[in-house]
Amino acid sequence: MKKLLALFSVVTLITACSKDDLSSNLTEVVVQKYSNGNRTEIAHYSYSDGKITQIMHYNNSNFRIGKTKYEYYSNGSLLRITKTGTDNFTPIYSYEYIYDEHERIAFKKYRGSQSYNTDYTYNNDNTISALRMVNGGGESTATFYLNSDNLIYKQVSNLEEYTITYNGQNPTLTTNGSNTILYEYDEFHNRLLLNDRNKNNLYLSNNILMADNILDDIDSITDKYLTKITVESGPISSVKKYDYIFNDIGLPTNRKEYHNDILIEETEYIYQ
Repeated sequence: MKKLLALFSVVTLITACSKDDLSSNLTEVVVQKYSNGNRTEIAHYSYSDGKITQIMHYNNSNFRIGKTKYEYYSNGSLLRITKTGTDNFTPIYSYEYIYDEHERIAFKKYRGSQSYNTDYTYNNDNTISALRMVNGGGESTATFYLNSDNLIYKQVSNLEEYTITYNGQNPTLTTNGSNTILYEYDEFHNRLLLNDRNKNNLYLSNNILMADNILDDIDSITDKYLTKITVESGPISSVKKYDYIFNDIGLPTNRKEYHNDILIEETEYIYQ
């Protein structure tokens, strides 16, 4: 489907820090993506005290096309994510979170193409109930089931049901009725050095935010680098593979993504 990419040189700039304090000293990561040998997008990730504060998005001509801003409570929990377009003011979407006295998500507010609010109730039977109310009418419910490690292993709603099998924090298998997905990981590098999560579960060991991403962006919840994803849908299967190049500190400088052994995208990481 895609031609093989040419190998691009990577310039890696690391601030003077050890492996143990790298994530707290990191100030910026530039992520560049390529397809068919052509750069397709650029993102500048800015960090403060080990937490991401914003992502500036650029097209292949280095023209800014948007910004994602992250805000936190004083205890470090995620407060708000806001994505804006080229004008830097008009939100495309936003998420806002409120927590209970145990620092568990009690309320999520989404404002976007179809705005909604979600209330969470923590039950005595080790389940979590979620009630989503769509602005303008309509509501839906979901129930999350926790395992002995306090991780969500099943979600049941009026739309779908899926189950998750873990090795530590990392899902190794998910099923949602029609699909079975298998995950494999790199066992030699510590992804927590970078703490690069950039989705809704950012810097939170919160099951709700993790579960929201398990099926559509599992890379945002794992503490290891994904190397292979196999999707089985009846007799049909597809495979994604990821090949990394790591620097001496153990951070990725290059990642190639293959779909059914065809190289479709290459990602470069530049640290500052």
